[in-house]
Amino acid sequence: MIVVLLRNGEERLLSAVETGLIPISLAINIARADHSEVQNLLMDAYAAGKIKGKKLATVRRMLDQRMHRHKGISDNGLGRTSPRRKITAADLMRLYQTEAEKQRILVKKANYAQAKLLFIVEALKELLADDGFTTLLRAERLETMPRALKMRIDGNSLS
Repeated sequence: MIVVLLRNGEERLLSAVETGLIPISLAINIARADHSEVQNLLMDAYAAGKIKGKKLATVRRMLDQRMHRHKGISDNGLGRTSPRRKITAADLMRLYQTEAEKQRILVKKANYAQAKLLFIVEALKELLADDGFTTLLRAERLETMPRALKMRIDGNSLS
């Protein structure tokens, strides 16, 4: 199923499936549909409850971008269209490696953010233990803080 999306060059639809925006069956139907059928597919998906609320607007924007991309001149200047290139195992492997690298980078960023948050929480714990600092905060009317941060400082983890 995913190969159909890759073969048709539908990276955005594939991304929407991966993020849970649309089901894979809808993505494949959209990839196979011509311009006139896409609106009907979208209405059917909404009626069936596959797409609701904000997802509907997001999918509509994605489909509009898809339509604009496919409206471009598809010939190579000689009056002939070039056939679509078949997806090879090497292409799939390269795509997989690219996505895996994106995931590794995302994990690194999350770990970095977690470390920074831990540092901030520990620093605030020390500062709030100082009576002079808390007196200064009260004098400047800055004694409140976000509930989530307060919970972390008090030792009640959110996760």
